[in-house]
Amino acid sequence: MIVFDCERLKWPNFGFYTFAEHLGRALSVEARCRNEKMGFFLPREFKGRYGDDMDYIPVKKIDRYFFSLPQKVNLFHASRQRCPFIPFSKQVKVLMTVHDLNYLYSKAPYKAVKYHSFYQRSINKADRIVAISKFAQRDILEHLDVKGKKVDVIYNGLYEFKGTPVPPEVKPSGKFVFTVGTVIDKKNFHVLPPILQGNDFELIIAGLICKQEYADQIMEEARKWGVADRVHIVGPVSEEVKYWYLQNCSAFCFPSIAEGFAMPILEAMYYGKPVFVSNHTCIPEIAGDCAFYFNHEFDRREMQDEFARGMDAFGKEMDPAKVIARAKSFTWARTARQYFDVYKDMLQE
Repeated sequence: MIVFDCERLKWPNFGFYTFAEHLGRALSVEARCRNEKMGFFLPREFKGRYGDDMDYIPVKKIDRYFFSLPQKVNLFHASRQRCPFIPFSKQVKVLMTVHDLNYLYSKAPYKAVKYHSFYQRSINKADRIVAISKFAQRDILEHLDVKGKKVDVIYNGLYEFKGTPVPPEVKPSGKFVFTVGTVIDKKNFHVLPPILQGNDFELIIAGLICKQEYADQIMEEARKWGVADRVHIVGPVSEEVKYWYLQNCSAFCFPSIAEGFAMPILEAMYYGKPVFVSNHTCIPEIAGDCAFYFNHEFDRREMQDEFARGMDAFGKEMDPAKVIARAKSFTWARTARQYFDVYKDMLQE
């Protein structure tokens, strides 16, 4: 039996939750199509999440120190790098998804050394590795010793929201620019307030505030450019509220400097929005020619011009239908099929 690691379901405001939740659902569908037995390793309260015909292995406190699986399990898919739950038995093959090596771009050198050691120890425990972008694959092969193991690339999918969007408590009074992500330095949100100069847009930043000092830095930048009254950091929001913002925003901005896949870009593209992004790490690979790019150094005056030109060009030089089509080309169903192909390949080796 194959077991997929969904332990991160207990952390709904982080990207690993999104990966575990949506890939878990897609894998359960693919398992039924293939008439395969599938199991899920997850917190006890989520038992049954993917259907009563699936197997469930609840997380126990001792698993962090001694992780064993039932004898019927022959492959364990660790859903993230640095996963603390690696089967003790050498009879169980381990596939590990590595999302990024963002520490190379967002950490000071002395901290990066520590992260590098953690990541190396993690992949030493895997029999095979999947990267979620070609950029992440290149980083893995260049900076880590994979000891000849295969490193596949399987893109994440796009979740097409079918629920009812819910208006937020912090509702803009007019046109607004939206962005979403954990409010930490690597997301680079503090470069966005200057693009509000010379227009009447508001800026909504949604996401868990992990570093209050960084949120303060964003607002300090807004005051510096005289737009603090139009910048709103709203904290974490529900999926229903997030999709209200995505449906109703005039533009979406994502200036992050360290990403493994950058899912919010596709979520905004799905609604045919003009998307403004950085050209760092994997972002050009995901956004392609369906986004407008800020200059690499984030010169604020240049960003103002880039934003104004992009807003004017959208719908003329860039077709919204093409943007939507690119977003829809990333599907969790395809992602699940590709993972199952890797599972079968590993089990036949």
